[in-house]
Amino acid sequence: MVDLENYIYISEDLISINKQVVIEEDKYSIWAYVVDKVENKIVLDCFLCTRGTQILNSSKVQEFINQGFAPPLSKMYSNSFSIIEDLAEEDIKINYDEGLIRLNIKDIEYAILDLKNKKSYSKSISNSGPYGHELNGYYNSIT
Repeated sequence: MVDLENYIYISEDLISINKQVVIEEDKYSIWAYVVDKVENKIVLDCFLCTRGTQILNSSKVQEFINQGFAPPLSKMYSNSFSIIEDLAEEDIKINYDEGLIRLNIKDIEYAILDLKNKKSYSKSISNSGPYGHELNGYYNSIT
């Protein structure tokens, strides 16, 4: 579990489209959010990774939500990219181009947030479901 005093928090304004990208770590996982700066609300989110905490039983999800945390990744959606124990803010890069926000971790493309189609894709999940869509799903949709 991460020391919450040193958790990851990155915020970058996309002034040209009135959006803000926020990457935030909580007690169990790291998520990316796109915030509409005019309406001041989250319009898209994306699971990035976990430091190691996973849940085996999906019936436990509500317990984490009740504690005020996004639930940890369910083991059934995890893969070899899901856990990054040694992640630092400087390892994460945000790139925006033509309606796509691409997030790289340690120079590897980890997520795409497609603003036009309002879908997020993550390398850290093994199949599409409650955590979003798997990254390969993005590339399959454009071929």
